[in-house]
Amino acid sequence: MGIQTSLDAIHEAERLVDSMRLADELALDAARTGGPRTIRVLRTALSSDDQLVAIAATNALAQVFDDAADVVLSALLSSDRTFLREHAASALSQRLPRYDTIGRLIGLVATGGFTGMVAQRTLEQWTSSSPALVAVGLEGALLGVHEPDARYRLVETLGLVRAAIATRPLLTIALDPGEHERVRVAAVSALGQRQGDSAVAAAVDGLARHEGFLGDVARLAVVDLSARPDELRAPTGDLTVAQLFLHADIDACLLYTSDAADDGCLV
Repeated sequence: MGIQTSLDAIHEAERLVDSMRLADELALDAARTGGPRTIRVLRTALSSDDQLVAIAATNALAQVFDDAADVVLSALLSSDRTFLREHAASALSQRLPRYDTIGRLIGLVATGGFTGMVAQRTLEQWTSSSPALVAVGLEGALLGVHEPDARYRLVETLGLVRAAIATRPLLTIALDPGEHERVRVAAVSALGQRQGDSAVAAAVDGLARHEGFLGDVARLAVVDLSARPDELRAPTGDLTVAQLFLHADIDACLLYTSDAADDGCLV
């Protein structure tokens, strides 16, 4: 089907599961066709009153490998529609990082909430391919963010950058008595995952002599730093935990129709 035809089918579907299936087909169509027209049609769909159509268009844009699609997705991170910010933050994990996108994602992390969690997940995924971009962006953000909770979230995210470039700022924050204790705790926790660095070991060992919460976390970090590699591996087992999210105004019967309330399907 064409892009517009696929979008119309999603809008006309009566059941949520049908809309989700059609959204997958839309993403495949977008990946196959690509080009300016596809991006233009999907961008127009983002303003639809039908939230499922807007969400489907967001995820379809992530399948179009074109700089113009990146620009649209990045702009969605500043949308006044919360569910679009969340879905864009998630969809961007499938794209290559851009400076402007990293900055917007960092802003969402600082703000916190569910959107911040999704943004942090995308940044973490990007650290495997572009650790320097993410680390430098977070360092820059910390220069202008002073509220303890926001700084905690940014430092926690910096700790997800496993590359050596993040070690120095983490050490600086962990050893700074002027930092809020919670912010220092985030830095110390991240340092506990960086084995083989003598400066990290010395800093954590010194902080472990402190009383209070910071000292408790530092002592746990000392244990982590001294553990053998095989002891740090995740345990194997049959348990699998998955978290799905579809943030939109969906009724309890999963019909997404205006008649749902009349049928007694209330959230």
